[in-house]
Amino acid sequence: MNKSYTKILSRTLLLLAVLCLNFAIAGAVQVQKADTTYYRPLKTKKDKSFLKSVFSPSMPAVKTYNIPVSKPAQVLDDKLLNNVQVYPNPTTDQISVKYTITRDANVTIKLMDVLGNQVATLFTGRNQPGEYKNASNLPKLNTGFYFVRVIANTESVVKRVSIL
Repeated sequence: MNKSYTKILSRTLLLLAVLCLNFAIAGAVQVQKADTTYYRPLKTKKDKSFLKSVFSPSMPAVKTYNIPVSKPAQVLDDKLLNNVQVYPNPTTDQISVKYTITRDANVTIKLMDVLGNQVATLFTGRNQPGEYKNASNLPKLNTGFYFVRVIANTESVVKRVSIL
């Protein structure tokens, strides 16, 4: 009984010592709260210390860069189809699709089943740049999951919708 207690106590103390060293070594890392953070490893000198090779920190030393969430206009212009929303979800008889396009485009909105078969075409037409909302009545469908596919020229976005 006494030997097993000593063994458990010594292992616990060893584990605590390793955790303390780990936090002491990794204490130089600063954590920043931001929406988007990119990590880039720091170039450090090779230290052949025995302690550093045995007790490596849980988080490597990194330098963080905060990138703002709002994108520049040139990045948004590269994407033709933006902000696709399908509502209400779940639905029974009517569905609304809201989307934004940045250039003239042929837009097609299709309703697909789980196997990828086209069930209905909700909208087909040419749209100017801007934000659009398309409300369509659904054909009589079985209860289940379906997919709404919005295609603008060569870009497409797929959203899942539940039909009750």
